Amino acid sequence: MPIRHWLKNEMNEWAKNIIKESNTEHLINKSYLLKLLDDHCQNKADNSRKIWTVLMFMMWHDVYVEKNTPSRRSMKLRKSYNLKDQGR
Repeated sequence: MPIRHWLKNEMNEWAKNIIKESNTEHLINKSYLLKLLDDHCQNKADNSRKIWTVLMFMMWHDVYVEKNTPSRRSMKLRKSYNLKDQGR
């Protein structure tokens, strides 16, 4: 998968939103993770594996610890992207 590319482009805003919205600040230094993402986007370092691993942990935490359902998560994402509900 071209995660390295996606994190710089198509999935950059998604990644930032996951980091900012995740209730994991007691486990993860979000400022540091956002810095890794910024450095990655500026081609200072290839941090894609580190970032992706933490993003997947954050999503796991959201589902299995916070007990958020897929519909709740998609509602949060729609709000963060200012999207209207299209009957989904």
